[in-house]
Amino acid sequence: MVCYQEGALSPELVGLKNRGRGVTGAIEQGMLEPATEPQSERYDEGIQSESLCVSNAGQQPICESVAMAVERYLGDLDGTEPAGLYDLVLGEVERPLLKTVMEHCCGNRSKAARYLGMSRNTLQKKLEQYQIKN
Repeated sequence: MVCYQEGALSPELVGLKNRGRGVTGAIEQGMLEPATEPQSERYDEGIQSESLCVSNAGQQPICESVAMAVERYLGDLDGTEPAGLYDLVLGEVERPLLKTVMEHCCGNRSKAARYLGMSRNTLQKKLEQYQIKN
């Protein structure tokens, strides 16, 4: 995923951006083609993504990785009862998930919220909770 920085834009596109025209102005003037989103069910609103427990090209499914990590953690406790295991596991999974999706979306919170299937406000609260800056 490539994130274009202002220095990488042509002077014409920067000028449009500075005049408040941005991408819309560039499309209207024929400098850019309108983007088309890939037609993937994963990101369509209202459609559930495929199971994360399906192996993809020989890679270990996410659910198996989580299960193995929890088993290893419980084994390391050597019989001691864990406290707050649910919150611990969610935090260990949710933080890198949010960080990775935000990076993939080049910091675009609206797009990241759509990818994650949550509201932009909920995403904002979670980013603050995990102190994730973009």
